[in-house]
Amino acid sequence: MANLKQAITKCHTFTITQGGQSYTATITPKPLPGVGDEALEAVITSPSFTGGSTLVAARVGNIVATTYDNDQNNTGTAGVALTKALVKNVPATH
Repeated sequence: MANLKQAITKCHTFTITQGGQSYTATITPKPLPGVGDEALEAVITSPSFTGGSTLVAARVGNIVATTYDNDQNNTGTAGVALTKALVKNVPATH
């Protein structure tokens, strides 16, 4: 999780190339309290796109569950909900 946080912070702004066009994107992390032992939600947005994408990572012991929600019509809530469901099914002994 520390490496993921470091990479997100270091690459806060980056370029996406799609269909031969380049776009600037920003990734904004925030903690996700109450999910596993440690969790974060990182929202990727660009002024060139509608909506955004959401990466969610949660750690329970030494297991990390991640989801990536790329539905441009919502706020990443599906990814957060799925990660919470996954974390509930990880035994606490890991």
